[in-house]
Amino acid sequence: MKRCRDVFCTADHVVVGGKSRGNRLTAQQVQRVISGADKHIRSCLVQARRRDPYLSKAYIEFVVRRDGRVLATRVNGNRRSLFAHCLYRQLKKLRFPRSAPRRTVASYTLTILH
Repeated sequence: MKRCRDVFCTADHVVVGGKSRGNRLTAQQVQRVISGADKHIRSCLVQARRRDPYLSKAYIEFVVRRDGRVLATRVNGNRRSLFAHCLYRQLKKLRFPRSAPRRTVASYTLTILH
């Protein structure tokens, strides 16, 4: 059996809007930090909509290291898209609370109103 070495499959997961337990990064903590960066995330969204006017939903995932820094980002399963790179540049500026797991994947769905 092959082991997955991708940072997204080797980490704990927390879904914004879901529940977390123990000494782990909680969904509420992630939401609080993301809400503070809303205008920066929105600028990435505006750029993505210019490239794809039919974009209506984005499933955003990012890996948070134990020290609260973002390690990687992907949008709709793609780490190499311009949207994912833009989000990574914005999210790596943020600091999330420290947590026990070495890495945590935070995810949420961004619905885009036309």
